[in-house]
Amino acid sequence: MIQWSSGTGANGYGAYFAYGIGDVAGPLGPHFTPLPTYVSQAVLNAYWLQAWPTAAFLYGCALASAALALVGREDRRVTAGLLAMAGASAGLHATGLVVHNARLAVLPLGTLLLWTAALALYRDALRRLIFVRPEST
Repeated sequence: MIQWSSGTGANGYGAYFAYGIGDVAGPLGPHFTPLPTYVSQAVLNAYWLQAWPTAAFLYGCALASAALALVGREDRRVTAGLLAMAGASAGLHATGLVVHNARLAVLPLGTLLLWTAALALYRDALRRLIFVRPEST
């Protein structure tokens, strides 16, 4: 139930989660819209509006990749890359919120948490992902 982006503005306090948008109470609040409903009904004509569902998709893929570790099939570089890209996409969404409405104060918690998880849990894999050396045969 961790917020990805949270903001406060003239209309009050709002929060974006990986699974929907609503107020600070999340799915327990009176004004909560699940992500599939939002995507099916909203007009996603700006890049930053598309970044939030993209981040949620990449995060889901990262969870699926991490789950493969249970059967010994995880490639840690893939999981690390997916977490990093999900964080970047969540950051793009938060940046778009601020650029679109300058009176809005946004805290990109999703970006901070996803990048922290990628660095803390997959630091070695990120290093191997970024600094790829061809193996000599």
